[in-house]
Amino acid sequence: KVKYNVRMINGEVTLTTDSMTYDRNKNIGYYTCGGTLQDSVNTLVSQKGYYHTDTKLAEFKTDVIGTNENNTIVSDTLTYNTNTKIATIIGPTTITHSDSTTIYSELGWYNSTTDESQLLKNPIITHSEGKTLIGDTIFYDKKLGLGKAFSNVVLTDTTNSIILKGHYGYYQEEGEIGLMTDSAMLIEYSQKDTTYIHADTLYSYALKDKKSCTCLVQCTSISKRLSSYLRLCIFLFRRFDSPLDATTGIMERLTTNHRRYNNHRAR
Repeated sequence: KVKYNVRMINGEVTLTTDSMTYDRNKNIGYYTCGGTLQDSVNTLVSQKGYYHTDTKLAEFKTDVIGTNENNTIVSDTLTYNTNTKIATIIGPTTITHSDSTTIYSELGWYNSTTDESQLLKNPIITHSEGKTLIGDTIFYDKKLGLGKAFSNVVLTDTTNSIILKGHYGYYQEEGEIGLMTDSAMLIEYSQKDTTYIHADTLYSYALKDKKSCTCLVQCTSISKRLSSYLRLCIFLFRRFDSPLDATTGIMERLTTNHRRYNNHRAR
């Protein structure tokens, strides 16, 4: 056991604390009075911590705070691999990105190099523009601005007064594209009366040119075009033969169908 301004260096990893116990048989160093672990990407601070020099795995407990140039992680319990730069979430954890996007989960993992995360328990992703994605399981790629959610999915857009519900959800930040399928329902509440739409699959995406929209939700600065297909209860633009792939060609296909619909109306 060593005390007072202790520093342990293991390759690119530096662990500093005021008091540390090191088990040479197991190659584990641990502290209980506060410590800091730093590598080439992240800096993690906690009240209690363990570092395995063989496996490069660090365990942090109580008042855990991790920082890098892009985000901040606040957690109760967290493990971190200094080789892979992957943090494993095993307790209530909040990740706040520099653009104010917030990720919350109580189980899952986060790759601090690729900015990808898989959230497995009570996950919530919140954007500063008023959008929230909830589901039993969420995969989120921050660099691509892409979120996929599974089971009990709710995509909320408070700015445009829209809620999408279903059991598979997809959201792409570029173009503000939202997709919901598997018992999909859309709730639009911008007007005095609330509109409910049920369909196999529902889309919502942003259009800056309000004049080009046929059936849309009017907003102050941007318009939301709503497109759905198969057993649509209220609006039926066009009946498609099969569902579209949620991850490719959404904007192109919807724009094409919108043009066809306008041409049909002009006849």
